[in-house]
Amino acid sequence: MPSFALLQSQEDATTLKELLQQWQTLDGNISVKEAELKSTAPNAAEPTDTPPSEPQDREKLIAEYTELLAQAEALIIKLETQAKAQMVANPNDSEATRTLLGIMLNDAQFGRDARVLQLGDTLINQNINPEYFVMASRSERLSIPARELFDELLLRHAEAKQNDLPQVRLATTQGDIIIELYENEAPDTVGNFISLVEAGYYKDRLFHRVIDGFMAQGGGFKLQGGVEVDGNGPGYAIPCECNSPEKRLHFTNCISMAHAGTNTGGAQFFLTFSRTDMLDGRHTCFGRIIKGMDVLAAIKKTHISTPMAEQPIEGVEKDKIISAEVIRKREHDYKPNKIKTESSADGK
Repeated sequence: MPSFALLQSQEDATTLKELLQQWQTLDGNISVKEAELKSTAPNAAEPTDTPPSEPQDREKLIAEYTELLAQAEALIIKLETQAKAQMVANPNDSEATRTLLGIMLNDAQFGRDARVLQLGDTLINQNINPEYFVMASRSERLSIPARELFDELLLRHAEAKQNDLPQVRLATTQGDIIIELYENEAPDTVGNFISLVEAGYYKDRLFHRVIDGFMAQGGGFKLQGGVEVDGNGPGYAIPCECNSPEKRLHFTNCISMAHAGTNTGGAQFFLTFSRTDMLDGRHTCFGRIIKGMDVLAAIKKTHISTPMAEQPIEGVEKDKIISAEVIRKREHDYKPNKIKTESSADGK
């Protein structure tokens, strides 16, 4: 658990200070309970003078520890709410900033990338000094995957300052999704995507493969006469841009190219419901949702993934992209870098 006591400033903010004091007490109680659980573990590695506990005693300790963790989660929500309100009132409030960073460090270590990045975006919108993200990324208790979140936020901070990345609106049957595109790291993929949007390619394209907790894939198939048919891609393929040292990673709510093998993508893409690090270096992540995360979550699931196979869900009326439009782009032409002229595999 994070030590929010270390994140306090000397500024006076009574309500937040009271919550932070509550956190100090609760964090101390959690540490004590963790030590008790460790000392009473059946196969504790360290020698101890404490006699082995009875099973019912350990069950009681576990129950008490679980209750303390639940209290911690509830208190974190209060801390986040109060810190955000305090920051709105005073964008330069370092106590609120440090409190939110403490929450982010905790979430990062537990793999809650969506919450970390959402809070990070909030701080970026409040013109946070990026050195805070640098400081957080150097925390010794963070794993490498957790540090990657703060590296991503440093990129987002620079992008927000530049404020010129292309943006596309997808009008879907569940509502609008606005995507910001990573032209700096994936120029070929972004160029292809924008050219297809401007050509009207994505009109009435289905989200044909949607797996809960994983991703929503679309941009290829469509309905003709009530029958789902293969759109056959745009008639060419584009190069993958996923092996560069500067490649963007697959965090929650990103957009990435689908393909059936290296350099076979064309038009199909997918939007991620979670951190999908197994796709890093295999697919080109070329943007992220900046508005409409709730819309993505509402897209109807079409398949169930099991350890053995992927099974379609019968009777689902699949959602679709009604239309797509470019709402911002840089002042140059956007064209696909075609590497194959015959029909591409396009990530089926």
